[in-house]
Amino acid sequence: MLVYIIARGKGMGRRDVQQAQASEAAFKDYVRKAAGSAEGGGGKASHVDELAKLAELKEKGALSEGEFQAAKEKLLA
Repeated sequence: MLVYIIARGKGMGRRDVQQAQASEAAFKDYVRKAAGSAEGGGGKASHVDELAKLAELKEKGALSEGEFQAAKEKLLA
């Protein structure tokens, strides 16, 4: 197992970085879309939809707990 980790460790690290970058990009894209729809004045129904989307992203692992809380606070402010 140690030999495997030594031989494949760099690849595992690269995949972790790629996954983190993909998650961050998905979050930023979501925030941009949410900010654009919030400007349209969708009211409380749109807030409920946005909160549901945030919760879904958190469940999928695209958002950390901290990112989720920050986005939720921004949405509810």
